[in-house]
Amino acid sequence: RWPRGCCCPACSDRRRSRLTSMATYSSLMHEMTAISMSSTVAPEQSIRPLQPSRTRMWTALPPLPLIGIRTSQVESLDHYLIRLADLVGITHDRMLEICNAAAGQILFPPHGTSSPFLCNETELEARIAAIERLTGQNDLLRHGTPWACSAVMGVHAFSSAARARRWCPVCYLQWDVDRSAEPLTWSIEIKKLCSLHGSELVDRCQSCGKAQPARTRYRARRACRFCRTPLGWHAEPVSAHMTPLDRWVESQVDQVIELCSDPAQEKLPADRFHLFLEAFSVMHGDRADLPPALRSVVSLWSYAPATKISLKMLVNLAGMHGCSVLDILLDPVRTAQREPFFGFWQGFDYLPLTPRSRLRGSVRLQVALRNLLRRAAVCYLPSLAFVADHAG
Repeated sequence: RWPRGCCCPACSDRRRSRLTSMATYSSLMHEMTAISMSSTVAPEQSIRPLQPSRTRMWTALPPLPLIGIRTSQVESLDHYLIRLADLVGITHDRMLEICNAAAGQILFPPHGTSSPFLCNETELEARIAAIERLTGQNDLLRHGTPWACSAVMGVHAFSSAARARRWCPVCYLQWDVDRSAEPLTWSIEIKKLCSLHGSELVDRCQSCGKAQPARTRYRARRACRFCRTPLGWHAEPVSAHMTPLDRWVESQVDQVIELCSDPAQEKLPADRFHLFLEAFSVMHGDRADLPPALRSVVSLWSYAPATKISLKMLVNLAGMHGCSVLDILLDPVRTAQREPFFGFWQGFDYLPLTPRSRLRGSVRLQVALRNLLRRAAVCYLPSLAFVADHAG
């Protein structure tokens, strides 16, 4: 009960305002408690997702904005979660539990080492949606991932599963707690340099030589987990000593990430790459000067049209054809109809591709069968043992 006091209109308004504030705070604590209790349910039990209210004026987690949106230096969603956990005052693992509870399923494994946002798994959009809903940053946080290209790229298109955490030592040395963030480009495997300082990205402590855990908390990320030596130091720029190919590859990665960071960019259709290959085969497939690497790509993917491509392969195709990666992604047919670049410069080099032995077994089997059956005028079905020998 409220104590007796003045009954003037001003005092009555203050008491009414306080009651409204307490009701709002009670509602907020009720939903946060629901998330906390749901996140502790055993994995074998079903987790009911929280139902959003019709007129929601607040979010369960702070509406922390993504840093560097619409630029090639956009913050990665992995680092965003670490920064958000630091702001709330909880651990990164606890933050993942809250996201799993809000989604109603285990989307974020508790002990994963690879990024959950650099692959084309079916859970990618669900993971992004869960974080966007908790923070209220709808249709924005996805641009801290390669979401715009996820229908075109393969599972490990941007980085291998066992890729270690990388950083720019100059960025760590000049870190601003309020404005700095780890960009998405640091997670791209073929990206070698920091776009801001031109220094080489590193993945080891300069003192003890050990790799650093990817999920280290925000306040401790810039010191070695093992010897506590600072991970930021003065590093000379090496961009001036790079080959023209290396500099061009760096620019292509920046352009792709800038495209992905634009909120106005919709998700690219899955047929971008295959439209390019079909038009290229029609226009230039019979050329005698077709580079063996390019001929292999056209041949392999024509047998397995459902196979997706990696960013490294796209960069190679763009370089050999004399266009940019964005040309292939945004206007594939018209780009394929241009005169190829390899017809003018025979000295072009390309990035090492994935060995065929690491391709999916079904793809290798399709290639082997097609090669066997097209060698003779009359085709006979070979034995499975013979096919297996040729498929490797």
